[in-house]
Amino acid sequence: MIDIISTRGISYFIERIIDEAQLEIILLTPYLNISEGLFERLERADQKKISITLVYGKSELKPSEKNKLDSLANCRLLYKEGLHAKAYLNENMGILTSMNLYEYSEIKNNELGVIFSKEGENEKLYQKLTDEVNLILHNSEMRKDFLVPKEKKIDFKKNDEDSSTMLLQFLETEEIMTLREFPMPGVRLTKKYGFACFEFDIEESEILWKCKEELFPVFTEELDNYRIYWKNHNFDIYIYNGLNVSFSSEELEIKYQKRGIEFIAESLHTYLLNSYIL
Repeated sequence: MIDIISTRGISYFIERIIDEAQLEIILLTPYLNISEGLFERLERADQKKISITLVYGKSELKPSEKNKLDSLANCRLLYKEGLHAKAYLNENMGILTSMNLYEYSEIKNNELGVIFSKEGENEKLYQKLTDEVNLILHNSEMRKDFLVPKEKKIDFKKNDEDSSTMLLQFLETEEIMTLREFPMPGVRLTKKYGFACFEFDIEESEILWKCKEELFPVFTEELDNYRIYWKNHNFDIYIYNGLNVSFSSEELEIKYQKRGIEFIAESLHTYLLNSYIL
């Protein structure tokens, strides 16, 4: 689907983008003043452990707005100087529009937008939108005056493997780190938007499409209490907590994530070696 939408349609589809997201929500808006109804939808998405990334572009963000968004455990608030684009998307649908995520715009302004869904011949347009949005995210930053204090580190036992310590550092920081225990040229494990992500430097090929076709069903079956999102265009693989998964301690969550990451990494390593990519 691709269509031109006006003010009411834009508001409707923004709500759908939030409500129908299963893995991630990305919201780009220069001006930010979220209505109560829209925030309630974000709260429901947050309770499902859906990744929410919100980028704004005007420095005069109200403390009340910042505090409200800080209450969402899975929301990352970023700042991009000079941002004028307005785009709202999840893993299946996106909007390019004139409307800010600002309550006044929903009520008073006459707005226009274009809605894209990732289906059929529109997939390339949707992918182009996500590529441009990802570029903006890459060049955005957390405002220094809004940084959240670092969480306390977990003390692993002295006899724990180096890989556990490396994974802990990887999960606690925004730095991109490579895990030495999975040496795969052209494939690296990173942290992206707060989640573990396998990135492929290898150019697109029939082998990679075959890799996804054969391994993705294995991942979803063997890791049925995780959520796996494997992008088609650049072959990024995101691994998320399952919708109904909870932990009594941070250490258990680390072990849970490590188990899923290890399974994906080992499967990729074996498959790609056998396919003569590496």
